[in-house]
Amino acid sequence: MAYPGIPIPPRGFTDLKSAWDHPLAAPGDKHFCYMIGVCVDFLPITKSRGSDYTMKLTLHDPYWVDGIGMAFQLFVKKESHAPQVTNQGDVIIFHSAGTLYNPRMGKVALSNYSSTWSVLDYDSLRNSTADDFSDVVIHRSDRDGVKAPIPNVEEIKYAKAILELEDSSSWKGLQGQTSLETNNIMAANGGTPSMVRGKERSISSLTIPVDRDYYVDILAEVRRIYTTDMRMELSVTDYTDENPSLFDCKPESDENAHDPGDQFGYIASSHKAWPGPWGRRTFNITLWEPHRSYAVASVTHGSLIQFRNVHVKVDQQAKLEGIVHQDKLYPDKVLVSAHKPYEAETNEPLRDLLKRKKAYEDHCKRSGLRFVRDADPKKLPSHSKLDQANGRAISPQLEEAPRDAKAAKRNKRNKQKQKKKAASAAKNGLDDANERSAGLAEKAVSSLAANAHVRTVTSTQSLISISSILEPSTRQQKTMAGNIWIAPFVNQRYKSKVKVIDFYPNNLEDFAVRAKRKSEYAEAGIDSDDDEENEKADNTPHDHDESSSEDANSDGGNDSDAMAVDNEEGIPSNKKRRSKWEWRFALTITDPNTSPTNASDDKVIRLIVTGDGAEHLLRASACNLRKSPNALAQLREKLFILWGNLEELLTEQLSTSRSRAGSGDVNTDAADQDRDRRSALSLVQKHYKSQPFECFIEEYGVLKAKKTRIRNDGSIGNGDRMEDWERCFRICKTTIA
Repeated sequence: MAYPGIPIPPRGFTDLKSAWDHPLAAPGDKHFCYMIGVCVDFLPITKSRGSDYTMKLTLHDPYWVDGIGMAFQLFVKKESHAPQVTNQGDVIIFHSAGTLYNPRMGKVALSNYSSTWSVLDYDSLRNSTADDFSDVVIHRSDRDGVKAPIPNVEEIKYAKAILELEDSSSWKGLQGQTSLETNNIMAANGGTPSMVRGKERSISSLTIPVDRDYYVDILAEVRRIYTTDMRMELSVTDYTDENPSLFDCKPESDENAHDPGDQFGYIASSHKAWPGPWGRRTFNITLWEPHRSYAVASVTHGSLIQFRNVHVKVDQQAKLEGIVHQDKLYPDKVLVSAHKPYEAETNEPLRDLLKRKKAYEDHCKRSGLRFVRDADPKKLPSHSKLDQANGRAISPQLEEAPRDAKAAKRNKRNKQKQKKKAASAAKNGLDDANERSAGLAEKAVSSLAANAHVRTVTSTQSLISISSILEPSTRQQKTMAGNIWIAPFVNQRYKSKVKVIDFYPNNLEDFAVRAKRKSEYAEAGIDSDDDEENEKADNTPHDHDESSSEDANSDGGNDSDAMAVDNEEGIPSNKKRRSKWEWRFALTITDPNTSPTNASDDKVIRLIVTGDGAEHLLRASACNLRKSPNALAQLREKLFILWGNLEELLTEQLSTSRSRAGSGDVNTDAADQDRDRRSALSLVQKHYKSQPFECFIEEYGVLKAKKTRIRNDGSIGNGDRMEDWERCFRICKTTIA
């Protein structure tokens, strides 16, 4: 409809009022057309509930007289596809946008997948003086190669005319992002949503609900973990003051602290030792699905966790407890997130938590209380070792946990069985479970069906073959000028079905290595006296054999030194190198239908297994495998699921080859070892049986060693050339069930 003095829309376009008033008779009816309007309000793009991104904006033209304008909601597959609206007053030219009759919301204005748009910059359009409007800045949509048409002079002339009729003083101020929108943006970009202001609480401030239960956000450290098939129970602390509504953990009754009903001592005492803190500082939180699944993969003893929407209630013993339920509106939403100590440099609440922990640790040292910084039960000492370290005699009552004669006999028999199992595993490299696995090797599935015992996170990502990943086209890039070049690597994640044809190192005992450990206080940038001591200790050579352990135990330091139990034997000492064990090995993988004998370099990938990806895959923490026969046997059993009887056949073949050569000793020459291994691999392939599995593979790049980056002029390359980089792959988001 035309009005005197008001510009008429270009041919083929409809004014906003007419587009909105177009009749829609039934739910699902829709009407799409071409429109031009001035953007008077907009919100930044956010992640929608599904896989799309959404953006809200309001358009106005002289024909719209009801309210501030016509509200649009746009949906795009990628964030970069959204309209580049930067200011109020930008004019948007829509092609194929319109209205839809939604049965729940009524009539709504929105875009569809065929919609395109052009955004005319407010300042350049308002100040344009060229007859052909060549001085107007125009942003055209480009959705998967489909670009919006270039606006003609008639369309831009109409856009400038309706902009001049707008009264900018009537535009309301832009709305700031809501906390929900901010959290969605952070989560979509890999960040961690912050706690809701007003809901964050310290554990010491929690009170017993009077009228009704309440919900809070808590940032705390995990000190104990109890896991079942349905839920996970965490004992956490934030090192604030004591809360009278919590359980009292007393140092003098340490052997009974947090005792999960183990009256007859069936659980090893080292697993029952409470690491601290003491008093009423520990809060128990129960996680239900989907939070439990996230915690199983991401939370360990000592993890710094942010809990959101914790339901605070009273348990059966009139003490406070917390529960994180499943969100009824968003069932897959996870309200638990893990932090790293180094994040404390920019995260003030996290930094305060670590400062309180350090202050409490110093207090325990001054007071002669035992406090273990690293709460991992595997590193905690048994009570007998603690008593020996502190120079106390072991009480017969504490040493004899079972009170019932029959229970004591059962306990003794169980311990004897465990010792026999460990000895058998150390001698033969296989325990009973491995023998069962060896029997299964004869029945290994020869089809290309994926191994059901190796699982990945839920994803709609399609599978890609190893040969396709290695094709140069996957690294093909295009410059702004349109020139095509091949990058040395791309930061990309793939999902593939693979099989293992080799591994490195050759011995499973070397799959875990010792790595220097940096204290959490140092990572957070907090000064600590013991960090200086550890740095001095790191510069002093130490022997880590059994004799040095005994010497450390008999050294007898002072009481404060005996409080920090940090070495792997669980014996208090501040003279040992602060280090830990971590997984570090590699698998040579290829496509399931590729014969190992024909697996050339362009058909295989060396898949690095280390860090979080390794712990998630094996669902176990690394340790000294040469001194832990049980852990070695469990590792061998898990890897059997990945590579079948490969390791067994290789070990047997290499042993046979050495016997035929007249020497049972291992060849120490690297070249000879490599030749022997290649020969053994070719011989065992016809007997090799394994089932392919699906996994996620991350591609990344690392700078090569300096000696390989030397240029012709003698300088060392800084990464500005392709040959300075090495293309690498690592496993992620995959676990052995």
